[in-house]
Amino acid sequence: MRFPALLTLTSLSTVVHASTNHPSSTLDTLATESQGFHLVRRGLKGDCTAAYIANKYSKYCKQNSSEADRYLFLTAATAKGTCKCRAPYKLQSKNCVPDCQNGFSINDTRTGCICRAGKVTNVDKTKCLTVCSGGSYPVGDGTCAKCPSPFSKCSSATVATACASGYLSAGQCVTPAQCPSGTWADKTGKACSPCADADAKSCSNGSIGTALSCNTKYLFNGTCAASASLPSGYYGDDSTHTARACDAGVATCTGTGAGNALSCQLQRLPALRQLCRLVAMPSGTFADKVAKACLPCADPDASSCTDGKVGSALACNTQYLSLGICVAAADIPDGYYPDDTTRTAKPCDTGVTKCTGPGDGNALACGSDAAGTPYFLTPDASCLTQCDWGTGGSLPSHTCVECDSAAGILNCDAQGARQCGYNSDGELTYLTPTHACELSTVNFPGYYPDDTTATFEPCDDGVETCVGLWDDQALSCGTRKDGTDLFFVASSDASEDASLGYCVVAADCPDGTTADIATHICMA
Repeated sequence: MRFPALLTLTSLSTVVHASTNHPSSTLDTLATESQGFHLVRRGLKGDCTAAYIANKYSKYCKQNSSEADRYLFLTAATAKGTCKCRAPYKLQSKNCVPDCQNGFSINDTRTGCICRAGKVTNVDKTKCLTVCSGGSYPVGDGTCAKCPSPFSKCSSATVATACASGYLSAGQCVTPAQCPSGTWADKTGKACSPCADADAKSCSNGSIGTALSCNTKYLFNGTCAASASLPSGYYGDDSTHTARACDAGVATCTGTGAGNALSCQLQRLPALRQLCRLVAMPSGTFADKVAKACLPCADPDASSCTDGKVGSALACNTQYLSLGICVAAADIPDGYYPDDTTRTAKPCDTGVTKCTGPGDGNALACGSDAAGTPYFLTPDASCLTQCDWGTGGSLPSHTCVECDSAAGILNCDAQGARQCGYNSDGELTYLTPTHACELSTVNFPGYYPDDTTATFEPCDDGVETCVGLWDDQALSCGTRKDGTDLFFVASSDASEDASLGYCVVAADCPDGTTADIATHICMA
């Protein structure tokens, strides 16, 4: 009698198209193996195991040579034989079946490993995943392909979702100069992000007041303002789309020079010429309506002020206006910088506590925004909420520091490690719940090291310790989140580690055992 042979598993990702259907014959179950590779009767009846077939000339079992690559029998002279499977097979219901790992499943004929429909294999086809991992995309045939450079993530070979170098714009990675109008090169998000001002043609970052040029409106102090919204003393220049100052003493105008004044500051507008005659207050004075005289401002550097009180300056000559006072550049408070164009102290960008100007490359120190989000100083003098790859934010210094690569930390943040890899000794480390990178031998109750993600993943609810999420991978049991107590049952599979088992509710403890609440074990 001949039977089809099982193909040898050469790779757990290989689909094996073979099956074996062994009949059984009634034979002695208490038997020993002899040099001739056959079983002899001992007075009891039983069936031949899958590794053996019935001898048609007698009621003996003889070895099925086609199964020899799967089975190994260990026997004693007077003991019952114990069946163990050769790698890469495992024992299941007295049969050796493929030991599928890394997400692969046993095929329907239980002869090989396949990646089921709805899942995909990774780039090197060693893992079966729900979705393609970072840096790869689904090809459409159940496999993943590596994203082309400079894409770090993508949805196809031509559409990027994140960039390794450059900035993401409409599915492509571009240089800062190639970011479209109305956007800016966001180093934190590695993308061309929209300016805060809807009319801005360009801006230094996404904060309000950082516009650098405008499309239809007029640039004034970092914002794009309509002509009617410009402050007194300014007009909109259509050639540059910027707000420019009217001539001295002119309150409103359409331009500079004669014929463009519309109203004057404390002066009169003669008919026809539309030119303000100089009768305005001298620099450093204000019009005191009570005294009917030009009195000096309280601040000696003020070029104009509202009255003679301290803190009433409107503009400064050589210093910088800060909260109604003219101060030297060195005395400007933290969070502001001196603007030589307007002679005012302007606020630094969001998250920047000290700076020499707006935009990237001018930050001196970082802090937190109004919502409490921390920013961190990068080596190129920018404040970001997330440091570049390989560095992490450090508190309370609010600086980006190098991750501890010797400990296996690939990426980190203010809390600690974010991604782990190989340490300086070449050992794979795993991300722990405490944001550290540790070897798989380190014990974290309720977690197990997952080789696929290089992370300590949580055990199932109610399982206190485990080596994985498969059946028979629990080490000890506890209490579920809903308060249900679970109890440990050792694996009945002789090929499994004796310390492994599974967790059940008290009612499911095997016959002959009871649920011991002190140890959470089904005790015999």
